[in-house]
Amino acid sequence: MEAFIISVLVFICLFIVMIILKARTINRAISAINKRDYKSFNKQIDTFSAHYFMGKYVRHSLILESYILQNKTKEVYDEMHNILRLKLSLNQQQEVLSTCFHYFLSVNEKDYCKTVLEYISKVRNEGMYKDCVLLYDVLLLKKSNHIDECLELVQTSKNEMLNFLIALQYYYRSDDRAKEYFDQAREDLNGTEYIELIDKIEGKS
Repeated sequence: MEAFIISVLVFICLFIVMIILKARTINRAISAINKRDYKSFNKQIDTFSAHYFMGKYVRHSLILESYILQNKTKEVYDEMHNILRLKLSLNQQQEVLSTCFHYFLSVNEKDYCKTVLEYISKVRNEGMYKDCVLLYDVLLLKKSNHIDECLELVQTSKNEMLNFLIALQYYYRSDDRAKEYFDQAREDLNGTEYIELIDKIEGKS
Protein backbone atom coordinates (compact mmCIF):
# COMPACT_ATOMS: atom_id res chain seq x y z
CA MET A 1 0.00 0.00 0.00
CA GLU A 2 2.79 2.38 0.94
CA ALA A 3 4.57 1.68 -2.37
CA PHE A 4 1.37 2.44 -4.26
CA ILE A 5 0.96 5.79 -2.48
CA ILE A 6 4.58 6.71 -3.21
CA SER A 7 4.08 5.82 -6.89
CA VAL A 8 0.98 8.00 -7.09
CA LEU A 9 2.77 10.91 -5.42
CA VAL A 10 5.71 10.58 -7.82
CA PHE A 11 3.34 10.52 -10.77
CA ILE A 12 1.55 13.64 -9.51
CA CYS A 13 4.86 15.45 -9.00
CA LEU A 14 6.04 14.52 -12.49
CA PHE A 15 2.74 15.69 -13.93
CA ILE A 16 3.04 19.04 -12.17
CA VAL A 17 6.64 19.43 -13.34
CA MET A 18 5.55 18.73 -16.93
CA ILE A 19 2.85 21.39 -16.73
CA ILE A 20 5.32 23.93 -15.33
CA LEU A 21 7.92 23.15 -18.01
CA LYS A 22 5.33 23.40 -20.78
CA ALA A 23 4.05 26.76 -19.52
CA ARG A 24 7.59 28.08 -19.10
CA THR A 25 8.61 26.97 -22.60
CA ILE A 26 5.60 28.62 -24.25
CA ASN A 27 5.88 31.79 -22.15
CA ARG A 28 9.55 32.22 -23.02
CA ALA A 29 8.79 31.99 -26.73
CA ILE A 30 5.87 34.41 -26.46
CA SER A 31 7.99 36.82 -24.41
CA ALA A 32 10.71 36.79 -27.08
CA ILE A 33 8.12 37.59 -29.77
CA ASN A 34 6.61 40.39 -27.70
CA LYS A 35 10.09 41.88 -27.23
CA ARG A 36 10.76 41.47 -30.97
CA ASP A 37 13.80 39.42 -30.00
CA TYR A 38 13.62 37.11 -32.97
CA LYS A 39 17.15 35.75 -32.56
CA SER A 40 16.24 34.48 -29.11
CA PHE A 41 12.86 33.24 -30.35
CA ASN A 42 14.44 31.24 -33.18
CA LYS A 43 16.75 29.51 -30.70
CA GLN A 44 13.97 28.73 -28.25
CA ILE A 45 11.51 27.45 -30.84
CA ASP A 46 14.04 24.84 -32.01
CA THR A 47 14.91 23.46 -28.59
CA PHE A 48 13.98 19.96 -27.49
CA SER A 49 11.56 21.38 -24.92
CA ALA A 50 9.74 23.40 -27.60
CA HIS A 51 9.33 20.34 -29.82
CA TYR A 52 8.31 18.16 -26.88
CA PHE A 53 6.04 20.42 -24.84
CA MET A 54 4.40 22.82 -27.29
CA GLY A 55 2.67 20.54 -29.72
CA LYS A 56 3.03 21.04 -33.45
CA TYR A 57 0.13 23.43 -33.92
CA VAL A 58 1.18 25.81 -31.12
CA ARG A 59 4.82 25.75 -32.19
CA HIS A 60 4.11 26.44 -35.85
CA SER A 61 1.53 29.11 -34.97
CA LEU A 62 4.17 30.99 -32.98
CA ILE A 63 6.59 30.72 -35.90
CA LEU A 64 3.88 32.08 -38.19
CA GLU A 65 3.26 35.00 -35.83
CA SER A 66 6.96 35.85 -35.76
CA TYR A 67 7.11 35.94 -39.56
CA ILE A 68 4.04 38.17 -39.72
CA LEU A 69 5.53 40.62 -37.25
CA GLN A 70 8.73 40.71 -39.31
CA ASN A 71 6.78 41.18 -42.57
CA LYS A 72 8.42 38.12 -44.09
CA THR A 73 5.72 37.49 -46.67
CA LYS A 74 7.22 34.47 -48.41
CA GLU A 75 7.98 32.82 -45.05
CA VAL A 76 4.39 33.47 -43.91
CA TYR A 77 3.11 31.76 -47.05
CA ASP A 78 5.40 28.76 -46.60
CA GLU A 79 4.62 28.44 -42.88
CA MET A 80 0.91 28.58 -43.61
CA HIS A 81 1.34 25.49 -45.77
CA ASN A 82 3.44 23.80 -43.08
CA ILE A 83 0.57 24.29 -40.64
CA LEU A 84 -2.09 23.15 -43.08
CA ARG A 85 -0.20 19.87 -43.51
CA LEU A 86 -0.77 19.12 -39.83
CA LYS A 87 -3.80 17.30 -38.51
CA LEU A 88 -6.01 20.28 -37.62
CA SER A 89 -9.50 20.84 -36.34
CA LEU A 90 -11.84 22.88 -38.52
CA ASN A 91 -11.51 25.83 -36.12
CA GLN A 92 -7.72 25.68 -36.33
CA GLN A 93 -7.84 25.64 -40.13
CA GLN A 94 -10.12 28.66 -40.14
CA GLU A 95 -7.95 30.51 -37.62
CA VAL A 96 -4.77 30.00 -39.65
CA LEU A 97 -6.38 30.92 -42.95
CA SER A 98 -8.05 34.02 -41.52
CA THR A 99 -4.77 35.20 -39.99
CA CYS A 100 -2.84 34.68 -43.22
CA PHE A 101 -5.54 36.19 -45.44
CA HIS A 102 -5.69 39.41 -43.43
CA TYR A 103 -1.90 39.64 -43.35
CA PHE A 104 -1.60 39.22 -47.12
CA LEU A 105 -4.44 41.71 -47.55
CA SER A 106 -2.57 44.27 -45.43
CA VAL A 107 0.54 43.99 -47.62
CA ASN A 108 -1.43 44.00 -50.91
CA GLU A 109 -0.42 40.49 -51.98
CA LYS A 110 -3.14 39.67 -54.49
CA ASP A 111 -1.83 36.28 -55.56
CA TYR A 112 -1.32 35.02 -52.02
CA CYS A 113 -4.77 36.30 -51.02
CA LYS A 114 -6.31 34.50 -53.97
CA THR A 115 -4.64 31.24 -52.94
CA VAL A 116 -5.84 31.60 -49.35
CA LEU A 117 -9.36 32.32 -50.60
CA GLU A 118 -9.32 28.99 -52.44
CA TYR A 119 -8.45 27.24 -49.18
CA ILE A 120 -11.11 29.19 -47.26
CA SER A 121 -13.76 28.08 -49.77
CA LYS A 122 -13.15 24.50 -48.62
CA VAL A 123 -13.39 24.91 -44.83
CA ARG A 124 -17.19 25.01 -44.64
CA ASN A 125 -17.59 28.56 -43.38
CA GLU A 126 -19.66 30.46 -45.94
CA GLY A 127 -19.78 33.64 -43.86
CA MET A 128 -16.01 33.79 -43.52
CA TYR A 129 -15.57 33.14 -47.23
CA LYS A 130 -18.03 35.87 -48.27
CA ASP A 131 -16.41 38.40 -45.92
CA CYS A 132 -12.96 37.66 -47.32
CA VAL A 133 -14.14 37.83 -50.94
CA LEU A 134 -15.68 41.24 -50.21
CA LEU A 135 -12.42 42.56 -48.76
CA TYR A 136 -10.39 41.04 -51.60
CA ASP A 137 -12.62 42.48 -54.31
CA VAL A 138 -12.89 45.99 -52.90
CA LEU A 139 -9.47 46.55 -51.32
CA LEU A 140 -7.24 44.71 -53.78
CA LEU A 141 -9.15 44.40 -57.06
CA LYS A 142 -10.84 47.80 -56.56
CA LYS A 143 -14.22 46.45 -57.65
CA SER A 144 -17.44 48.36 -56.95
CA ASN A 145 -20.03 45.65 -57.48
CA HIS A 146 -20.72 45.05 -53.78
CA ILE A 147 -22.42 48.36 -52.95
CA ASP A 148 -25.96 47.02 -52.65
CA GLU A 149 -24.75 44.11 -50.53
CA CYS A 150 -22.82 46.43 -48.20
CA LEU A 151 -25.71 48.92 -47.92
CA GLU A 152 -27.94 46.07 -46.80
CA LEU A 153 -25.38 44.68 -44.37
CA VAL A 154 -24.63 48.03 -42.76
CA GLN A 155 -28.20 48.18 -41.45
CA THR A 156 -27.76 45.13 -39.25
CA SER A 157 -24.06 44.33 -39.01
CA LYS A 158 -21.63 45.72 -36.45
CA ASN A 159 -18.74 45.34 -38.89
CA GLU A 160 -16.87 48.64 -38.57
CA MET A 161 -15.35 48.22 -42.05
CA LEU A 162 -18.63 48.41 -43.98
CA ASN A 163 -18.94 52.19 -44.29
CA PHE A 164 -15.35 52.33 -45.45
CA LEU A 165 -15.97 49.65 -48.06
CA ILE A 166 -19.08 51.48 -49.28
CA ALA A 167 -17.14 54.74 -49.49
CA LEU A 168 -14.35 53.11 -51.49
CA GLN A 169 -16.77 51.65 -54.00
CA TYR A 170 -18.47 55.00 -54.52
CA TYR A 171 -15.02 56.56 -54.82
CA TYR A 172 -14.06 54.07 -57.55
CA ARG A 173 -17.20 55.18 -59.43
CA SER A 174 -16.40 58.90 -58.87
CA ASP A 175 -19.71 59.16 -57.03
CA ASP A 176 -20.12 62.12 -54.63
CA ARG A 177 -21.79 59.84 -52.09
CA ALA A 178 -18.30 58.59 -51.21
CA LYS A 179 -17.72 61.58 -48.91
CA GLU A 180 -20.75 60.80 -46.74
CA TYR A 181 -19.50 57.28 -46.10
CA PHE A 182 -15.86 58.33 -45.66
CA ASP A 183 -17.04 60.69 -42.92
CA GLN A 184 -18.85 57.85 -41.20
CA ALA A 185 -15.86 55.57 -41.70
CA ARG A 186 -13.66 58.09 -39.91
CA GLU A 187 -15.79 57.60 -36.80
CA ASP A 188 -15.93 53.83 -37.18
CA LEU A 189 -12.20 53.40 -37.81
CA ASN A 190 -10.77 56.14 -35.62
CA GLY A 191 -7.30 55.22 -34.43
CA THR A 192 -6.65 52.65 -37.16
CA GLU A 193 -4.35 52.71 -40.17
CA TYR A 194 -7.35 53.25 -42.44
CA ILE A 195 -7.65 56.89 -41.37
CA GLU A 196 -4.36 57.61 -43.12
CA LEU A 197 -5.72 56.00 -46.28
CA ILE A 198 -8.91 58.05 -46.11
CA ASP A 199 -6.82 61.22 -45.66
CA LYS A 200 -4.78 60.28 -48.72
CA ILE A 201 -7.87 59.65 -50.83
CA GLU A 202 -9.47 62.93 -49.76
CA GLY A 203 -6.24 64.87 -50.24
CA LYS A 204 -5.74 65.68 -46.56
CA SER A 205 -2.28 64.24 -46.20
